Amino acid sequence: MTRNNSSVIIRPYFTKDKDFLSKICRLPINSNILTLQAYSICQDYSVRRSMCQNGYIYVAEDEKDSSVVGGICVYEKKLRFDGKDILFFYPFDAIVDQRYRNLRILQRLADYATDVYLKHSDMEPIIYSSTLINSKVDRFYSNSSMVQIVEQVQHAWKVDFKYPYNGKLLSDSRFKMWIERDPEHVKTILEKYFYNYQMVPTDFDELIKCKFWKYTWFAEFKEPGKEPMLASISIWDQNKVCNLVKLDGNGADPSRRSKFLQLFACFTNQSKDSLSRFDIFKELLIHVHNESLGQGVDYLFIGLAKTDPIEPYFPLLPGIKSLPFALHFCIGGHYDREQLLEIGKDKPFFQDPRDYGIILLHKDSSSSGNDPLLFNSPISSKL
Repeated sequence: MTRNNSSVIIRPYFTKDKDFLSKICRLPINSNILTLQAYSICQDYSVRRSMCQNGYIYVAEDEKDSSVVGGICVYEKKLRFDGKDILFFYPFDAIVDQRYRNLRILQRLADYATDVYLKHSDMEPIIYSSTLINSKVDRFYSNSSMVQIVEQVQHAWKVDFKYPYNGKLLSDSRFKMWIERDPEHVKTILEKYFYNYQMVPTDFDELIKCKFWKYTWFAEFKEPGKEPMLASISIWDQNKVCNLVKLDGNGADPSRRSKFLQLFACFTNQSKDSLSRFDIFKELLIHVHNESLGQGVDYLFIGLAKTDPIEPYFPLLPGIKSLPFALHFCIGGHYDREQLLEIGKDKPFFQDPRDYGIILLHKDSSSSGNDPLLFNSPISSKL
């Protein structure tokens, strides 16, 4: 069957398009299939759009047979940047049926995503994207109006054995760890700590009062006459976003699923001068790992800006490759290139758990062990 661009139209998403979109391969073109051990599959293309109050989906339909051959999502959210509440647009999950990938369908879908941004130009919004450093898209952005603001990194590790605790700290009566399930309490603490971060949500309700947030772990160390030391790790249930399917010699086996969780909003207020005695965040991270092991979780992962002071704690265990990404903004509104670059140096950036889509797990050929390599590659970075 001859396929051409003229028979393909771009239109808004309908619920009936779900089955078509779920059948389109979402693996990046440059994926190494020989080392791929598992990858995530999102059965409902609209699930990530639901994470924000406003979202848009456009699909490409071949009018010759009424089949849906591609799609793109965009969601909007209010984030605090440079001390202001700003409307941000994030395009993601751009996919095209491989039989149509030489017809510039992806470019047409991306144009519709850009149009959403332009229709809100009077609000001076910012459109942003995250790309793997030195990828094709990253190189394309270097000659476009997109500006790299800050470097990011994605860490992950396999949860397959119990990590030893610091017995001395664990037995200290001044130290405690607990799960907090009260969203109002968690929200109050997170809003206070992350207030000075860039791109932090203006309202943490969107992250805490939703079905994807499981709970938040806290660790506290109290010394007489001193401000309590506090550390925190929040858990995002990635299994409610997509399924992680294992592969064997015969290909994908939908019945062989792995469990994986995303960590986010991690922090500690412990001063550096006390770290030589103990480290409450490290102990909390170990505890989250061990608790996840008991729950049958196979992998933990986190995305962070390189400017985040918590980043050196990750990954907890070696064996999975940490990937460098870059956050890009489109120049426009109040900011020019120099202003954005200057702002990027000032404060740490908050990493939104909603920005993570497909996850691929590859065997790590450089590892001396058998741990897999996690290649975390959101399709949103392949626009």
